Amino acid sequence: MFRTTIRGNAAIVFVCSLVIVMTGFALVVSQSSRANAYPIEITDGGPYNQNWSNTGLITTDNDWASVVAIEGFTGVGLVSTTGVDPRTVTADTPLATKQVFANQTNPSTFSSSGVAEFQITDPTVALKGSSTAPAPHLILHFDSTRCTATKAMVVSYRLRDIDGSTADAISPVALHYRIGATGVFTNVASGYVADATSGPSIATRVTNVSATLPVAAVGKPDVTVRIMLTDATAAADEWVGVDDINIKCALTTASSANIAGRVVDEYGTGVSRARVAVFDTVAGTNSYAYTNAFGYFTVTNQPVGHFYIISVRHKYYSFPTNTLQLFEDVGGLVIGATPQSEVELYGRGY
Repeated sequence: MFRTTIRGNAAIVFVCSLVIVMTGFALVVSQSSRANAYPIEITDGGPYNQNWSNTGLITTDNDWASVVAIEGFTGVGLVSTTGVDPRTVTADTPLATKQVFANQTNPSTFSSSGVAEFQITDPTVALKGSSTAPAPHLILHFDSTRCTATKAMVVSYRLRDIDGSTADAISPVALHYRIGATGVFTNVASGYVADATSGPSIATRVTNVSATLPVAAVGKPDVTVRIMLTDATAAADEWVGVDDINIKCALTTASSANIAGRVVDEYGTGVSRARVAVFDTVAGTNSYAYTNAFGYFTVTNQPVGHFYIISVRHKYYSFPTNTLQLFEDVGGLVIGATPQSEVELYGRGY
C-alpha cells in the first residue's frame, strides 16, 4: 500500500503502465457496469493517469462517454442505512445508478449529492453521500494481461476535501477490486481511509492513497476497481474529490530506495523544520528526516517491498498519516498540513 501524491512527473517509479489507445483495448463484453468501451490495457511505457485537468471530458450530466475506463455511480440499492462501513459494501454496482453532475464550480454551495465534476482551480471529480446517493463511487476497468506474475498492480489516487461549507461528516472511503466485469467485489484493506474530510468550514485535508492489489489481479483481461464513499451518520455529508488516479504495474528492481517529498501548509507553502518519521512495519524500525527551509525532505535507503507508515510532527500544524509499500525511489510525496487550534498547542506543551 502507498499513500502519496502523484503529480506531473513526480510519482512512484514503476516499470509498467497503461497505454490509452483505442486499438489497445481488450474486447471484453459484459452486461454489468462497464466503463466506456473496454478496459485500459497495461503495457510497458508509462502509467495510466487521470487528473481531471481536461474539463472538456465531462460536459453533460450523466455522460461519461469521453472519460476512458472510468464512470461514476450513486450506489442506490447497495446500502439502506447511514453510517455503513464502505469496506463491507461488496455487492455489484447497479448499472442504472450511473451519474455525474457536470460543470459545477463551487463544492461549498452545491447541495446535490452523488458524483460531480468540479471545475475549480484544481479540477476534480468528487463523491458525496446522502439518502439518494447512499454509496457514491467510481468504477475503473483495466486489462493486466501484459503484467506478469513477477509484478504487482498498484492503484494510487488523492482524496481531497473540497467542501468548505459548515457540513461536518465522518467520510470513510474504501477501495474494492474484482476479477471480471460482474460479481461481488473484494475489499482492499490497504486502500481504506477512515475519514477523508477536515471538518466544518475547512477544505484542506488531502489523503494520499496507494494500494497494491492482490496477486490475483495480475495477468487478467478485465480487472475492476471501485473507490467508494458511504452516507454519513447524522451529519451533512461533504464533497470528497478523487483526483490524480494512477494505475501501474510495479516491479521491484532494487534492494533499497529513497522516500522524498515536501511538507506544506494549507496554502501550499513549504513548512520548515518539520520532523518526518518513516516507520518500517516489517522491520519495526523508524527513520527520520527534517524538512529544509522550503519544506523538502528525503529519507534514504529503505528496504523495498516493505510497508511504511509516514507521520509528520510540527509545533503549529497537524498532519494526516500516510502509508506506502515501497518498490522504487519515491519522489513528489506531498503532505499537507492543517493548522492546530491554540488550545491544542497548549495541551501538547508547546
